[in-house]
Amino acid sequence: MICLVFKKLNILGLFVLSILLVCYLYHIKLLHIPGEEELIPTYEYEELRLRLFRNLENIVDAEEKLFMKSQMEQLVENDNFGKWRQQESEQLTSLVQSALIRLQNPPDCRHAKKLLCHLNYRGCGLGCLMEHTSYCLITALATRRVFVL
Repeated sequence: MICLVFKKLNILGLFVLSILLVCYLYHIKLLHIPGEEELIPTYEYEELRLRLFRNLENIVDAEEKLFMKSQMEQLVENDNFGKWRQQESEQLTSLVQSALIRLQNPPDCRHAKKLLCHLNYRGCGLGCLMEHTSYCLITALATRRVFVL
């Protein structure tokens, strides 16, 4: 629905829409108000922000797309959730790395369940091989098996 609205708006309309979005987010207390303690963004706010970024790709006019991208980047810079996003990213990275280390280094290799991944595709390029390897790694993590390449 959002991408359909974007296609029909001109530059002025996009500017007004971005201003309304910022005002709405400020009104419902999703944006940081200077002088108050730091807030954590709600799930709905982050989901809306990411959906808007994805829908920017549906805008056909290059000028409108560039304008909306700059408005969205300004919104991200000014919402004061950058520190929170960085912390969440670091926590997720740490979680995934610890799971990989734990699963790839079992206490007893003989009795550990393994997932063997074959990469002998003749007509497959580098991207195809990387995709297949990542699917194998994700499957190994999900099934709690040692990934063997």
